[in-house]
Amino acid sequence: MPPGSRLTSSLRSAVVAVALLCAAVSASCGEADEGAPGDAAPDLRADVDRDGRVDTRGDSDEAGEAEWSATRGAVVLANLDDDERACPRLDAAGAPLSDLDLAACHDAADSVVNGPDDLADLTAIELLPWPGAPAGVELSVTWTRADVPTGARLFLLQGGAWTPLPSGALVPPEAARSGASLRLEATEVPRGVSGEGAFVDVTVAAAAGSRAWSDTVRLRVAPVVTQHDRTPARQVLSSRVEGLAGYLDFHDDLVRGVAESGTGVEVTPWPPPALDPWIQDLFELGWMTRPIDGGTHAILVALRSANVTRAVLPSQVTPESPRREAGRMVFDFRGPDTAVVQVFDPTHPVALDTFNSTGNFDRVPPHEAPGGSYPLGRAVRGATPTAYPDRAFTALLDAQEEAPPLELDTSWLRVGHVDEMLAFVPAASARGWAVLIASPRRARAVFEELAGRGLGETPVFAGKLAGASGVTPSAETTVAAVLADEDVMAASLRAAIELDEIASRLTAELGLAPSELVEAPVLFAESLGRAVAYTPSLVNGVSLPPAHLLVPRAHGPRVDGVDVLEASLADGVAALGLTLVPVEDWELFHVNGGEVHCATNLLRGPGTAPWWGGPP
Repeated sequence: MPPGSRLTSSLRSAVVAVALLCAAVSASCGEADEGAPGDAAPDLRADVDRDGRVDTRGDSDEAGEAEWSATRGAVVLANLDDDERACPRLDAAGAPLSDLDLAACHDAADSVVNGPDDLADLTAIELLPWPGAPAGVELSVTWTRADVPTGARLFLLQGGAWTPLPSGALVPPEAARSGASLRLEATEVPRGVSGEGAFVDVTVAAAAGSRAWSDTVRLRVAPVVTQHDRTPARQVLSSRVEGLAGYLDFHDDLVRGVAESGTGVEVTPWPPPALDPWIQDLFELGWMTRPIDGGTHAILVALRSANVTRAVLPSQVTPESPRREAGRMVFDFRGPDTAVVQVFDPTHPVALDTFNSTGNFDRVPPHEAPGGSYPLGRAVRGATPTAYPDRAFTALLDAQEEAPPLELDTSWLRVGHVDEMLAFVPAASARGWAVLIASPRRARAVFEELAGRGLGETPVFAGKLAGASGVTPSAETTVAAVLADEDVMAASLRAAIELDEIASRLTAELGLAPSELVEAPVLFAESLGRAVAYTPSLVNGVSLPPAHLLVPRAHGPRVDGVDVLEASLADGVAALGLTLVPVEDWELFHVNGGEVHCATNLLRGPGTAPWWGGPP
C-alpha cells in the first residue's frame, strides 16, 4: 500500500468493488455534487478523439470514453523499446546472453520511466481536479487487461517524479481536489484472438461515507502492423558475407540498383553470425503507432523468426539458446523506438522449421476484395494443416490482425516459402499494386519460341557453375537441352499445376483482374522430392516504390545481347510502371536455394494509414 493510504486493504477492496459495480451499470451510487465540469465527480480523461491531445477543458474526450470504436477510443503502446540503449548483449563475465535473457530486456521490464524518450512512449491520462470533493473522500485507480492480466503499468506524477501506481492503489488525498497526471504503458503486445483487440480499462473509484463514484476510460493496445511492399523503403539491409564467391558482384549490383531507383535509400550490409546469409528469414518488421499532436508516434518492431536452426548447424541448439543463431542479430537493432519481440513453441516439429523463416510471411497491400475491405492489407503466409509455421508465433501474428491470414500451400517447394513463388509489387494503377507470380509455362514458352526460330543452341547459364565451389561442374547448357531435359520439364509441369491453384486462389480472394497477375518466367527442378527454382526465381526480388523492381539476374538465353527471360518480365512489369533492374546472385544465393529477396530485408513505413480507423 503506498504511503499516505488510510484505508485497510479489505476496506479499500470493498470501495473499489462498489465503485466498479457503479461503472458497470453506468450509474452513480449515491448523490453526486452539482457544479462545474470536473466538480461533480472524479473524472479521467484520455485522448479519446485521437487528436493527439488530452482535452482537460472541454468535453471532446468525454463521449464514449469507456468504449472503443473505429472513430473513438484512446491508444496505448507496448513499451518494448530500449530508449537508453541499456540492454546488454553480454553477461557480467563477457559471455553472450541467452535468447531468453536477451528478449527479457526492454523499457517495460522495469517499473521506471527511463527518461524523456521513454515518457514519450507512454499514454497520458489525466485525473481532473475535483474542487467539490467531499471531505474524507478516498480515490483509488484500478486497471484491467483481459488478454494479458499483467500486461500494463500505470505511473503517477508525484513530487516531480513518475512513480508506479499498482492497480487498486489509493492516490494521494490531495489529488482528489487538485487532480493528477497519469501515464500508462502496455508491457506486452496484443496476445488475444484475431479481430477482438486488446484493451486496458483504467478506472478511478471514489468513496465518501455511503456515496461512491467511478469513471472509466478504455485504451486499446496498439497492434504490430507488419509492413507491405507498397510502402516506400527507408533502408535496405543486406547480408555481408565478404570472402564468399560472388559477394562483391551481388553487393555492387544491389547498391547500383538501389541508387538507380532514385529513392535515396541506403544499403546497409550486415554481417550475419555463423555465415547464415538469409537475412530475410531472420525477422519480420512491423510498427506500433498511436496518435500524437501533429501526427503519430511509432515504435518499430522486429519479430524474430521462430526458427530453431539451419539443418547444417544442429550443434547451435541449446536449452539456453534454442533459436537460430543468426536471428540474434535482431537484438542489435533494439534501441530508441525500436523493439524486438520473440515468441516460439519449443515443441514445434523440427522437420517443419523451414516454414518458420520469415521469407514465408508477407502482407497483401491495402485493398478491397469480395470478402471485405482491408485498409491495412492482409497477412499472407505459407501453411497447410500438415506443413505449418510455429503455432505460438502465428498466434502472436494473428492477435495483431483484424482479419484472418491468407494461407497458401508452400509444402510443394523445397524451402517452403511464399517468396519463392510470388511477390506483391507496386503498380501505377487504381489498385496501386499487382501480384508477380512464378510461371513455368511462361518460361517454357520463351524457350520454345527461341527453338522455333532456330536458336536452340543458344547458351543458357553461360559461364556459370552448378554450385558455389570451383570444383563443381558447369551449369552451362542450351535452349534445346533444357527443353529436352525430362526432369526439368516434369518438375516445371508439377510446379505449374501448383501455381495455377495459387493463382486461382489469389484471384478469388483478392478480386484480381487478369492484368494484375503478372507472370514471371521461372523453370523448376526437383530437389529432395520438392520443387526448387532451376532458373533464378524472378519473383524473389526487392521492390522500391514507386517504380523500380530489383530481381536476380536470370542468366537466360541472350539474343542480340538481351536476356530473353529478363526481357519477358520487363515487358510484363512495364505495364505496371516498373523498371526492372537485374542483380547478380548466382554464386552466392541461387545455387544455395535462394535469391535477392532472401538475402535482403527492407525497413519500410510506418506508412500513413492509421490502424485505428478499422474495427472493432
